[in-house]
Amino acid sequence: MRRTLTLIFLLSSILSFAQADSSKLPIKTTVKTDLTLNTKQHVTEMTNADKIAFSSLIVAWLSFILTIVTIFQTRKHNRNSLKPIINVNPFDYSNCILIELVNEGVGSAIIKKITVEKNDYEKKQNVYSWMPDLPEGISYQNYLTRDRDIPMQAGKVIKVIEIKNDVFKDTQRKFREEMRGVLRQLTIKIEYTDVYESKFPIYTRKLDLYARTDNG
Repeated sequence: MRRTLTLIFLLSSILSFAQADSSKLPIKTTVKTDLTLNTKQHVTEMTNADKIAFSSLIVAWLSFILTIVTIFQTRKHNRNSLKPIINVNPFDYSNCILIELVNEGVGSAIIKKITVEKNDYEKKQNVYSWMPDLPEGISYQNYLTRDRDIPMQAGKVIKVIEIKNDVFKDTQRKFREEMRGVLRQLTIKIEYTDVYESKFPIYTRKLDLYARTDNG
């Protein structure tokens, strides 16, 4: 912003100089022949024309530089104001386990890579791959297996995993506890960029919410 104001000031100063210089042209009077007088007037006019042309050239260059600076500043502003904010929201209900991937920013994001870790040595590409086998009579409502190049507009929500269970059935309650036992050990890591390919710090979310014991 300071550079732009400086360029504007210089531009105004040069324009003022050119106008003032052209309005104060030296007028010489002499008692000589008409030929000599006309020659001197011609030289004077050419000199002033050169000054105006040179000033105009400088003004044109400064205008060009000012335009370039403005374009870069606008682009930088757009990058800063349209940032994505990636977040993972886990939910733990007595009859439902749900994990959502959300873009809470005002700009679009590109999910470059998702990694789900159990420790430093055990890694998989999604939460679904860590889940125990389903018992009979229960199924997933939603699950995500894609782990890279996922576009996410501002406000978009992706269900990483969603499963509902009947709390009155022993097999489904047991499976829910098995899921909680696995999920509490997992950590989700997400690499992402904005639409300008600007990289952000790797997002990390531990799923230790499922370690609590007051959820039925």
